[in-house]
Amino acid sequence: MHNGAFIRVFDSMEVRGVASGLNPLRIDARPLLLPLAPQAVPAGFPSPAQDYYDGPIDLTEQLIKDRAATFIVRVVADSMEGAGVCDGDELIVDRSLEPRHGDVVVAVLDGELTVKRLWLTARGVVLHAENPRYPDIVVPELTEFLVWGSQPTEHGTSGTAAAVRAEPMHELVAHVDVNSAYASFERVFDPSLEHRPLVVLSNNDGCVVTASKEAKALGVEVGEPWFKLAPLAPSTGLVSRSSNYELYGDLSRRAMEVIARFGPWLEVYSIDEAFLGLGPRAAAGDLAALGRQIRGTLRRLVGVPVCVGIAPTKTLAKLANKTAKKIPAFDGVCVWEATHPQWRAKLLSQLPVSEVWGIAGRLEKRLAALGISSIADLAAADPVMIRDRFNVVVMRTVLELNRIPCIPLEEARQGKEQLIVSRSFSTPVTTRAEMRQVLTVYAQQSSARLERHHQAAKLLTAFADTSHYAQDHSFPTVLVPLPAPTTDPVVLARAAQKLLPRLEEGTGYARAGILLADLRPATGQQALEPFRYRHEEQGIATLLDQVHQKVGKEYLGLGHAGLRPGPQWRMKREMLSPRATTHWDELAIVKAS
Repeated sequence: MHNGAFIRVFDSMEVRGVASGLNPLRIDARPLLLPLAPQAVPAGFPSPAQDYYDGPIDLTEQLIKDRAATFIVRVVADSMEGAGVCDGDELIVDRSLEPRHGDVVVAVLDGELTVKRLWLTARGVVLHAENPRYPDIVVPELTEFLVWGSQPTEHGTSGTAAAVRAEPMHELVAHVDVNSAYASFERVFDPSLEHRPLVVLSNNDGCVVTASKEAKALGVEVGEPWFKLAPLAPSTGLVSRSSNYELYGDLSRRAMEVIARFGPWLEVYSIDEAFLGLGPRAAAGDLAALGRQIRGTLRRLVGVPVCVGIAPTKTLAKLANKTAKKIPAFDGVCVWEATHPQWRAKLLSQLPVSEVWGIAGRLEKRLAALGISSIADLAAADPVMIRDRFNVVVMRTVLELNRIPCIPLEEARQGKEQLIVSRSFSTPVTTRAEMRQVLTVYAQQSSARLERHHQAAKLLTAFADTSHYAQDHSFPTVLVPLPAPTTDPVVLARAAQKLLPRLEEGTGYARAGILLADLRPATGQQALEPFRYRHEEQGIATLLDQVHQKVGKEYLGLGHAGLRPGPQWRMKREMLSPRATTHWDELAIVKAS
């Protein structure tokens, strides 16, 4: 069809038929000569990718922070093979990094470079080998030695590698704990409970979960059944309250918000306690005055009493907090480093090892078998021996007792790994119809919690359980993979109700629950069109959550979950105080008489 620089095409065409099989398409056309461009024309899909190309990922740029101070060395011998550093390996060493406890470092000893793990212990500076065939090298106290450089890690920070002494400076940590938290929360809106023996009861008003100091003075212990204490209440003045989780959760949130104002970081450890990082300025000031300020501010703004323990490590901070609670002379604030060393040594020798954070039960017995019965015994133990006999967690506790921080800040997670809604029933559930209602209510509650955390679930487990004291114990369960990540209460309820055929009519189930797993961000990539949940896109979960937050959970529900009054199996809280911060119709009453 070519003719010189021209190509023959058709200037008009009329379709006379449709191609079928090998039959040709018949057309009528007249030839037209057009010029042929000398350059090729790309026929691929046009993409703007080149406009956004930033070049390849440069590992050197990402991994090496200071090129002038970074060197490569080769390893000879195998004393560090436990750390993955083997004979013949090359190491990247950054001399600008400040060596810290636990870092793999290159040190100068006897005129030679050696690679070891740096430990700062009560024995002094220790160069630890990660191979049991090589002994640790203990650097005598106050002896200077040169850390030539450190192996970069994900937490590497810039600094100057210089002579390291056995007495390092550490950031201080404050442990703030609400005294008898549930009882203190109850007293915020009911001042008449101050100085009275008060207990807070577990689900279904079963047993004591919190006792005020006045109740403890009467001999009341946590875990005692309420039915045994109730007959004694009139004569002893003992007051009881059902667990008001709505109130406790809100007051805890307020308390943590206030605590966070006093330091650069806050780790919420539980509903009633938190670790607070103290910056350099605070650490250099009057720490006892700071502790008193934290106590006073929480008492004034939230209304709860707290104790404060301040120390170089989390473990010592918790111990200091216990000291502030138990010894009145501290008046609720103990700065561990401000106490006399001889007094500290005597206290640690008298306190059982079970008083240490994380040491209890079987672990305490195993330590006793090694002759470790007091906190002082544990602090004096060899960390390497403790690691070999137990685990690295207990070794960290030993180091923390020696003022060496080993337990880092736990970053707040953006979402949960799994979510569970489960309660014990006030009266046993014996029929599938009742259990259908239970599962519907729990599905709605699960959906609301997913919405709150901006997550969706891909896997659901529903279960029921009879009493552990039942003659024929039964624990039916069902695992339901969901077609796509969802927060829809309708989808969750339908999945949970697949448990019903596994239940035995007439059997008294004491509790049930829904466990959601394989949680993912709710704002993730949408499924392809054929797999999309049209029901999910109606936003039922969001609507329910918005209504509940505005007017309360009792005004709108999904199926049986919206029935009023509540079912008989609902958790019994007959001594419930007003939920004064979360329910509009239960606000605290202020008399103007």
